[in-house]
Amino acid sequence: MIALMSDSLHPGSTTPKERSAVFRAFNLKNVNSETFESWENAGDELFSNQKKSIHSAISSHIQNDVINGLKVKADWFGQGSADVFISHSHSDEKIAVGMAGWLHETFGLTTFIDSCVWGHTNDLLRAIDNRYCMLNDTTYSYDMRNRSTSHVHMMLSTALTQMIDSCECVVFLNTPSAVSTGALLDKNSECAGRPARSRW
Repeated sequence: MIALMSDSLHPGSTTPKERSAVFRAFNLKNVNSETFESWENAGDELFSNQKKSIHSAISSHIQNDVINGLKVKADWFGQGSADVFISHSHSDEKIAVGMAGWLHETFGLTTFIDSCVWGHTNDLLRAIDNRYCMLNDTTYSYDMRNRSTSHVHMMLSTALTQMIDSCECVVFLNTPSAVSTGALLDKNSECAGRPARSRW
């Protein structure tokens, strides 16, 4: 697939094309809480029935004391069908939801926003760690916690890659809340020491 990067994307500035082999990515700048505010309710309605309020207990994915990773991944990070994948900072979720409402009402496009559909990795990790990683009633095993975290994050990474690959378009909300890795590592950057605001 061919990756095309646009410097910016604004409402009304592009017309969606029929799904093809071309993969488009947009670095969306100059957006804030007011940009898609008029479409937030429409976006909320789109996702109201998608997010699972209760995921299967971790015990339902265990057989012979072995966790079935494929079943856990399907339950917590199941794949869906969407035209657009919106990548955003957790604090920009309302902007993403509003944009999803705008895309649907204006172009009839469906959008995937991970935080509106998938469970939170910390909740999954807590369920696994409480069952398998406790040294005693109050302390977790450092080594076992490292293993569980690496496995769950790998599931998430794989699910994200698969979902992005299935969409025609990816939009990155490039706002001040979206901290780059380079900025975090640069001790002279104003972002140094500032926590990344990703939900994951």
